[in-house]
Amino acid sequence: DSGRTLIVVSHTMETVQNLCPRVLWIDNGNLRQDGCSEDIIKSYMGAIRGKWRTGINMNDIFGGVQESGYDLTQALNRIGTGDIQYIGIEFRTLDGQPKKQIFSGDSLKLRLHYQAHKPVSKPNFFFRIANEFGEKVTTLGTYLSGIEIPILYPGIGYIDLDLECLNIMPDRYYLTLWINRYSDIPGEKETLYNGLDRCAPFHVEYIDYYRSGRGIDKVWGGIFIPCKWNLNGLNSENVVVRDINV
Repeated sequence: DSGRTLIVVSHTMETVQNLCPRVLWIDNGNLRQDGCSEDIIKSYMGAIRGKWRTGINMNDIFGGVQESGYDLTQALNRIGTGDIQYIGIEFRTLDGQPKKQIFSGDSLKLRLHYQAHKPVSKPNFFFRIANEFGEKVTTLGTYLSGIEIPILYPGIGYIDLDLECLNIMPDRYYLTLWINRYSDIPGEKETLYNGLDRCAPFHVEYIDYYRSGRGIDKVWGGIFIPCKWNLNGLNSENVVVRDINV
């Protein structure tokens, strides 16, 4: 209304979509696409997913359902020595089926695909969830769980991370992945084999977890803790219980 133009530069797609009716996609200093935010964001996310390398059948990896995971072979801003690299991530149910939608409180299997280009000793697989503001929600890793992998041989493989309960509120999140090796020599720096910052966005959907008709939402905080109330000590009558878990 005041005749001024505000330009927002961001890699957070939700922020861009909420604030900007028009989006310019800049790629290596060049204008790649110009248009409405929804169209440009779809094109941008599709380009990040990329295509699998020759010799790897995407249907064999994702079962033909691209929405249940991301191809990371063409991921941008990859850092590290490259001796071993993440090449894909899948969202699955604990029994191994592709999972298109993720809800608060869900169980979830994250399958991390990698390719080792040479023998790699004592690799640690790390996985971090951050919110749209870049704040860490949680960090998980084989190192933190006390798992030691002596050596990985050249080739393609995967490692599964099983989450019994994804107790984060409905929102948009971003995954950061890295593989490193901590030195056995005190004072010597770690070796970073591969790092991918905010390489895979995913959305956790709203759900009426307690079947109370009220659901859970991010307005209540960043995480929710599944709980069960005990009313035996109440000095009251005619208590209305809508939560079937009480």
